[in-house]
Amino acid sequence: MIKVYLENSRKLLGKPQNERLIAVKYSMICNIISNQFDWFASPELIVVRSQNRVCEILAINKDEYLIYDEYLSNSFDILNRLLYNSQNEYERYSYLKKITAEYLNLNRMDNLALVYAMSAKIELGNSRSYLNDRNEIRRMQISKIAEVFALSHELAHSFLKQNGDISKILEKIRHKALGLLNSKLSTRFIHQKQNAIN
Repeated sequence: MIKVYLENSRKLLGKPQNERLIAVKYSMICNIISNQFDWFASPELIVVRSQNRVCEILAINKDEYLIYDEYLSNSFDILNRLLYNSQNEYERYSYLKKITAEYLNLNRMDNLALVYAMSAKIELGNSRSYLNDRNEIRRMQISKIAEVFALSHELAHSFLKQNGDISKILEKIRHKALGLLNSKLSTRFIHQKQNAIN
């Protein structure tokens, strides 16, 4: 059933290339949630690669799935490359036109999509400064944070759906956050006192 949904709701681009890495991140997020809320049942992760760039929760009968689109990860990476590396504003325009062309193609506006795709190619020309990393570690960190955020955001939908009483959840989160904050402040205060004494 899920396969039929994916084939009919997305323009699939082949097999995902980093399915295992995404699954590891997803598992880590689910473990964090499950350690705090043992009743939480994490949805089954399905990783796809499609032109749609959509991450979503899908319920079919009693089964729940988190569908993560790996092409979204590619988009995060390229946007961060453009942000951190690009020395040519036309590279940014080119990518925006490429995204627009893909969106138009998804909506069956093929002639207009072709115009945008050609314009993106012309706009980019031979410029590839965005590929030369100035700070590769920073770019990769920000891209991974975006992936984790997308996964966590969708998990939050499932989490809230599974527990109708949000006030108890918020109170527990508030209590843990205040505990962590107090712990950090106490530790900092103790270190400051020790440094003042020494």
